[in-house]
Amino acid sequence: MQATLPPTTIATAPAAVLVTVAGGQQTSALDGPHIADPDFKSAIEASLTNARAFQPQASGSTARYALRANIVRLTKPMWGGTFTVELEVAWTLVDQQQNKVLLRKAITASGTATMAEAFAGATRIRLAVEAAARANIEQLLRELATVTY
Repeated sequence: MQATLPPTTIATAPAAVLVTVAGGQQTSALDGPHIADPDFKSAIEASLTNARAFQPQASGSTARYALRANIVRLTKPMWGGTFTVELEVAWTLVDQQQNKVLLRKAITASGTATMAEAFAGATRIRLAVEAAARANIEQLLRELATVTY
């Protein structure tokens, strides 16, 4: 689920970041795939590391920055040949040393999976959810490139 952008597109921040995620749900057999907080957090941290934007830190650390992701909405279709999922995440980046909000933005991104990618509907919806999460993180990385640290 991690997003990938070339490292040159991200403004490098030399400090550490503490990532927190809220609003996710575990996948269930009754209503299909969701995004669990720990899974989304891992994808965000891997994406930040790969983009060389920040160095994620463990909880309880004294990281200079805090990046909060609140999963606001995950819209999934019930049936169809092509599944398109929308994911809205409210992002907040805070400089904890200066107690200053550097970025506050709600990002909505979509992901699509077709029957060519997976015939089984359960697999197709999972692929669409993962694609929406990747797209949302990619948009975040672009936003981080515009932040003045």
